[in-house]
Amino acid sequence: MTLHELLAHRRVRGLSVGQCVDGSPLPTGVYAHAHQYPKDSNRGWVCIRSPRDILRRGSREISTTVMHEFAHLLAAAGHDDDWRRTMRELGQPIPAAYRKRNRPSKLSTQRVSKRRR
Repeated sequence: MTLHELLAHRRVRGLSVGQCVDGSPLPTGVYAHAHQYPKDSNRGWVCIRSPRDILRRGSREISTTVMHEFAHLLAAAGHDDDWRRTMRELGQPIPAAYRKRNRPSKLSTQRVSKRRR
């Protein structure tokens, strides 16, 4: 997807570079975020720290960071199943930090507890 295509999408209102669209700085360690919630007056905006993070290096395609935030806008969700499904539909990899984790079943936890006694 190109920057032009992103900005033409009906769910995208704009791209704020260098700070949040509301004028506040992005928190330390946060490279980007999306305003995806229905009651947010800035819904549809993607905010990104640096212009270097908008496009893939040597390409006209938008970066994986922007695609990640675009998926939030499309899914209107955080890092949940809807967002993961949208990422897959966009052909994007799910970063390890946002993959669904399998929790051990209660039965397997009880078995481990009994062995320790």
